Amino acid sequence: MGSRSEKRAILVFTNAQLGANVYRAVVEEALGFLPDALRQPYIQY
Repeated sequence: MGSRSEKRAILVFTNAQLGANVYRAVVEEALGFLPDALRQPYIQY
């Protein structure tokens, strides 16, 4: 996730089955908010 206007970005890698829980928390903590794109339910295949 990133913001051109704020010149900030974050990249999170996970290899866990519940990785979405991890990266959502990390992104929210780092940016101070959870972007709309990450509010969507995680679809497991």
